[in-house]
Amino acid sequence: MSSNTGAFLKRYAQAFEQNDATLAASFCLIPTLIMSDENKIVFDKRADLIFTFQRLIDNFNRAGVVKHLAQISRSMRLSATLMFINMRW
Repeated sequence: MSSNTGAFLKRYAQAFEQNDATLAASFCLIPTLIMSDENKIVFDKRADLIFTFQRLIDNFNRAGVVKHLAQISRSMRLSATLMFINMRW
């Protein structure tokens, strides 16, 4: 993982730690694809992404989550501006 990727993920995680869904969404380009083992969602409206991130933040708060650390399994540069990262939080 490059230092730029690590710095990006650290700032992204801090947005969630600060309970700031709008800031977290600002790290994403529209459209955004978010995938998990069970689900995939495409967001084509920033407001929908912010709403979903806020629900996620609320769930984190209810569960007592206060720190977010990225665990990178694999990363691959797809183009000059796009990376694929397989990771868990």
